[in-house]
Formats: sequence, structure tokens, C-alpha cells
Amino acid sequence: MKIRHILPALLLLAATGAQAQQLSIDSKYIKVGVVVADSAVYEAAFADDPNIRCLGEAELPFRLTTHTKSERSKAAMQAVARRLTEAGLGKQTLDMLLERDTAGLHIDRLYDEALGNTTIEEIDEASLDVSAETKDVLKREIARQLLKNNFIVLTSSNKEGTKWWWHAFHVDIDDRIIDQAFNTWNDPARYDLIEVPVTYRAGGKIKGDLKQTLAGGMKAPTALGGMPLLAAGVAIGKTLRPYSLTQEMAKEVPEFAVRGPVVTRRPFVARTGAKQGVRPGDLLYVYRAFLDKDSTICSKKICSVRATEVGPDSVRLYTVSGRMASNKLGDIAVYRGRHRWAFSAMWQGSFGSDARHGARLLWERRFRGFSPKGRSHYFLVGLDVNAFKSDPKGVWFDNDGQDEQPKLMSGGINLGYGIGWHFLGRLELMPYALVGAQLAGLTKSNMQYWDFKEEDWANFPGGMAGLTPFFTGHAGLRLNVNLWYPVQLTVGADYNCNIPLDKKKEVSYKNHELNRLNFYAGLRFNL
Repeated sequence: MKIRHILPALLLLAATGAQAQQLSIDSKYIKVGVVVADSAVYEAAFADDPNIRCLGEAELPFRLTTHTKSERSKAAMQAVARRLTEAGLGKQTLDMLLERDTAGLHIDRLYDEALGNTTIEEIDEASLDVSAETKDVLKREIARQLLKNNFIVLTSSNKEGTKWWWHAFHVDIDDRIIDQAFNTWNDPARYDLIEVPVTYRAGGKIKGDLKQTLAGGMKAPTALGGMPLLAAGVAIGKTLRPYSLTQEMAKEVPEFAVRGPVVTRRPFVARTGAKQGVRPGDLLYVYRAFLDKDSTICSKKICSVRATEVGPDSVRLYTVSGRMASNKLGDIAVYRGRHRWAFSAMWQGSFGSDARHGARLLWERRFRGFSPKGRSHYFLVGLDVNAFKSDPKGVWFDNDGQDEQPKLMSGGINLGYGIGWHFLGRLELMPYALVGAQLAGLTKSNMQYWDFKEEDWANFPGGMAGLTPFFTGHAGLRLNVNLWYPVQLTVGADYNCNIPLDKKKEVSYKNHELNRLNFYAGLRFNL
């Protein structure tokens, strides 16, 4: 491979690896506070999500409508955010968090919530503060995080009510506002002068008809013309397919990511599940909190895992990359998506006096979930191209009787099935079988050869006109080794069998052994 080809490949590898390791969410287990304008939306979308706490329902001073693409634009939603700020929705959210009533402000509930959102690292850090008890330090610090992690979630529809969208607005409670609230704790008049801005974060389309979804509720999911339900799932035939609005929201707003703490190591179980839309075979990342050099809590991805057995509120996991997770260290499993596809680009070849070289592109689709012992099943689609060693002298001649040495080229498509066994957290062994068809032909056109049967010269068209169709089959074994997951090194070998479907063109390939042992090496990208 030339240098100009190697450099783009290395850049692609580095970019894919960087994306794989990019931190998408803090492992800190801070619940998201949500304010809605309609309690039915919360009941349908968030009620069973352990990562979300409902702060209350706020009455909008205007009706949020969405009819055209321009009205769904970011600029339009930013205007809505300003109206929410002017209407005092941000301040109402702060009131809900601090339980503002006629008697004043209250923080007991917030402190109780704070103690349930701690990591071992934070407890250790808080214990170093000799000026106060550990719990008091944790209450103050974690309460601030809870105050900063709150959203107003609104929905809108077209005029017919057949299409619905969600919109997430962040309540911008920062340290300055928190300090203002604490400094005016005993002065309600001054406290009520605090202004809390609201900013638009993101939005997206809701799958299905929200009115019918809310009418059906979570307890009795029904099919909506083949569209998924907002909350629990949609019954398609006899199959229940879960759909989680938070999964969709997390693509734009990471704070809504479906996640849960690792609760046991043997078996490897995390507290999230089907109610949040997790399915067997889904990919999750496990994050762990660390203290950096500045004694600041930071979060790092420690491993990639696949869901094997999924219950309503728990999921059994299998490590496919990285270190072992731990329930003792407060690790958090974060949902990353279906990620059922893989793509491999490989060199292929065989050696000996009749060498052959080429390439294989292989698409893989995982199905039937992922077993607790690390077994997965794949549907395979492969494209092959090969070039054989040039034919020997004295076999082919041009019309002037000059010696020709064409090459036999072949290309084909194959469909197949593979079973992958994962082990050691970084390897996957995959036996597979492929069947398909290919075309083979010589690179030169309008050639002559000596026909021994007729004992005379014969013409062979060659080129496109001389292509010979084959039925082909492969059976072999691959080994996928993690480089920087989801990028893997893939190596393997298989034996192929080719059956020509046009005996009249046998002369085009008779000088080569078509059935042989092949070797493969390349990169595999898990998408």
C-alpha cells in the first residue's frame, strides 16, 4: 500500500477511535428534573423512568403550536424560550425545587435527594473537609448539581394533531442564582425578585400520534398504524417493541440518556431495562467517576457492554471491550443505541505458484439479540473482487500471433450467516458460511488459443463478452480483535468452492485452481 493510501486510513482510524471514546454523558447519577405543561405527557413519557423526577406542572401563558418547518426552527424555539423566561417559568421551576410556599423555602427534600446521588469518590472527597460532617458537605455540593440539572419539556403538534414534536428548554440555574436564593432565604420579598432565564436546548419528532398514545396510556399499549407508542411500546402482531422518548431526546440532550447504576457484578446487572426501551443486543457504555489532578470529579468510559437479558427494570450485560465494571465503585451503564451493524474492509488472497489477491467488503447485521455467554448471530452480505496471477506464456495469442498474458479477474456477491463468540472482553471468534454468485473473465479481448479437441485455432472473445458465471460458496473462521472499540482488527481464513454455470467458457479459467484456501486481514467497524 502506498503512503498516500496509508495516511487517509490512519486518519479514519483515529477519527473513529476518538468518536468511540468521546464522553457523551457524565457518569454522575444525577436525576433530571422535568417540568411539563401537561401531566399526561409526564405520565406517558417519564413516569417509569428512574432517571427523571417530576418537579410539577406549569401553566403556559400561551399555546405552543408548530405547523411549518420554519416555526420548528431553532430561532423560533429560542423566541419561545424568551417568552418562557418573561412568563416566569424559570423562577417557577426554582420555586418547585425549593418548595416555595406561604411559609417560605424548604430544602429537606432536596437534601434527601442529594444523599441518594453520591459516588464513593465524592464521599471520600467530602470526608477530607474537617470543618463539617461528611453528609453536610455532600448535601450542599450535590444539591447544587440537582438545582442545575432541570428542564421544561413541552410538546407541540400540527393543526390536525397527527404529528407531534418535543422541545426541551434548560432552566439556567447557575451558582450565582443559587447563591442569591440562599442569601435571601429568610427574605421572601427579595427572593421573589430573582430572575431565572430559560434557554432552548433541542427538539425532535415524536414517533406516533401523541393524542392516541396518551389516551391508550402505558398500561394498555396498542398499535397505532404500525407506529411506536410514546411510552411503553407498540404491539406489532404478538411482539411488544419498546419505544422510549428519553432515548430519542438523549440524541440531542445527553442529560436524558437512559442509564442505570451497576448493581451486581456476578451476574453483571445494571438498573435500567425495557421500560426505558433497552432491548437485547443493545450497546451500552459504562462510565466511572475519578478524581483528576485538581481533585475535581470527572468521568471516564471504562468499557463497552451488550445487553443480554432484559427485564422491565434491569438488564444483564456482557463486556465486549474494556475493563471490568464494578458495583462497588458506583459505575453507571449508559445506553448508546441499537448498533447492530458492522462493516469490514479486508485484503484477501492466497499464496503459492498460482497466487491470487483481492479485497472483500462485508456487511454484518446482528440479530436474535445477544446471549448471556457472549454469543451473537449475524446475517452477512459480502462483495469480493480477485485478480489471479497472469496466465503463462504460450497459452493465448492475439490476432497477429503475438503472445498474450491476460489475467483472470473475478467479482461476486455472497449472502451468509455467522455465529460470533465473545471472550476475554476483547476477542470475537466467528465461524461463518457464505453462498452466492460471481463472474470471472480475462482482462484481454479477442484472443486466440489452441483447441486441443478440434486440433485447430479457436477464437475467444475475452473481456466483458467472455465473462463466465459461477455459483460459489465459502466456509471459514474469523477472529475480531479490539483495537479501539468500535474499531477492530479482523483476520480469518476460509475455503471456497466454485461451480461454473457455463461450460463453454471453461477455457477462460482452466489454467487456474479456483477452489482454494483464502486468507483475510483488515479492519472492522461496529456501527
